[in-house]
Amino acid sequence: MDCQVYGGAALREGVSEQPYNLEDPRTDLAIAETAGVVIRARNGSVVRTEFSSSNGGRTAGGIFTPQADPGDLAANPALTVWTRSISAASLQAKYPQIGTLTSIVTEHDGLGGDWNGYTTQVTLNGTTSSVKMSGWAFRTAFGLPAPWYGVQAVYPAEFEAAPVGRILLIGDSVGASINAEFAAIVAPAYPTVDFQAVPNRCLVGPSCVQPTVGLPDAPAVINSLTADQMPTVAVLQLGYNDDPATFAQDIDQVVTALNARAVQRIVFVNLSTRRVSVDYSASNAALATATQRYPNVSVLDWNTYSSGPDKTRWFSDTVHLTTTGRAEFALFLRNQLDDMRRAGLISVGSGAMIPMSVPMVVGERGEPVKALQAALNTALGLKKKKKIALDGVYGKGTAKAVEAFETQVGLTVDGIADEQVVAALGLDHTTFTLSRGAR
Repeated sequence: MDCQVYGGAALREGVSEQPYNLEDPRTDLAIAETAGVVIRARNGSVVRTEFSSSNGGRTAGGIFTPQADPGDLAANPALTVWTRSISAASLQAKYPQIGTLTSIVTEHDGLGGDWNGYTTQVTLNGTTSSVKMSGWAFRTAFGLPAPWYGVQAVYPAEFEAAPVGRILLIGDSVGASINAEFAAIVAPAYPTVDFQAVPNRCLVGPSCVQPTVGLPDAPAVINSLTADQMPTVAVLQLGYNDDPATFAQDIDQVVTALNARAVQRIVFVNLSTRRVSVDYSASNAALATATQRYPNVSVLDWNTYSSGPDKTRWFSDTVHLTTTGRAEFALFLRNQLDDMRRAGLISVGSGAMIPMSVPMVVGERGEPVKALQAALNTALGLKKKKKIALDGVYGKGTAKAVEAFETQVGLTVDGIADEQVVAALGLDHTTFTLSRGAR
């Protein structure tokens, strides 16, 4: 027998161990029931009848007429549905004669299913020429799992898209795994991303990563940035290595650090809850709460997006991603960032206008003062008798709390809730309607 996946009739773990059977008894039954039967090609020769491990629900055809295979769909193997990312740079490097890639066109066998069948031809169009090849040749050239595929182009940002400033992405091993996919899918529209992801990184945890590997947590990365490296948008793909019980406090620490540096929009990616041994749902709840407390915080719901039973093939171990999962995660990030861009949440300057209600000083009254007092209680951890009364009056107690917060985050200590203080607290000052001395 010549088969790359045949494991033998039996196996034993050691010399003194009893062997156990590896073969299915139905195999012998099938052989016995078809003894003396062969399948011949049109020319009378005996055909080769190898099986396929997965065909996506229909055989490819060739010697035999293509047939639907509902059993493959019912089995739902990992490679029934798959995704791969191929950068324009890699296509241009392999086929330099096309110049700059402008489009990819696929043709199919017309026998139904997704994209109307198996891919028969691929055409790469460029600024100087075009290259045509068979679907099998393209599959082989780029290591695709099967010849049944379609192509979805990922373009740079639309011409009329609002500008987005520098983006800082801080990630762990999940983020680090999508480095290539991020470059191919996200970077074309967001070229100024500072991509910082290393395995084992925590949201907050100074000993999570060995110093020789990289910075251990988000505060360490933030504190390492120089003035010219400060982002407009921070994306945090962290949390799998953190304790859910303290995750809310960790979020507060990171948001405070970013707000102190006037980061316009803080974006967290929530956690897949497939791993039941850790209560990541509690971490996700803390992230959801943060969006209510900090107007400049957003959460991308990766958990819901990746939770369907058909998405199991995206995960190698309930947290980390397969090749398909890495491509899908990068597509998710790209689509989410595009949506936020259209909504004006990450566009440059969308939060730069400071209304007349800032700065706030002793004597001010109104709802914005009440919002300031609530934010100070949270940022300073003031509880019970030490809490500032939420009376909307900017008195001496509120001024002292502002001074304590200014000291905590390294701002000039003057007791005035100016632009920097308001930004560091994560307050959306563009909604303030305070009038001086209002009652």
